[in-house]
Amino acid sequence: MNEKALAAALSADTVYIQSAMHGHVSNRPEDVEAIHSRYDTLRAEAQPQHASIALIREAEKLWT
Repeated sequence: MNEKALAAALSADTVYIQSAMHGHVSNRPEDVEAIHSRYDTLRAEAQPQHASIALIREAEKLWT
């Protein structure tokens, strides 16, 4: 699916689910709720961008 087709297909009540094998667009309420819930959890646990960059730079120093 190209970007324009994907953007046209997606709405607040639709999600795009991608795996290593394929992508899938779903508007099933249980899929939409599950994906929104997972992303909300990820956002809540994520470090601020500047903290993530600092952590990556520290890790880089250890590996070089």
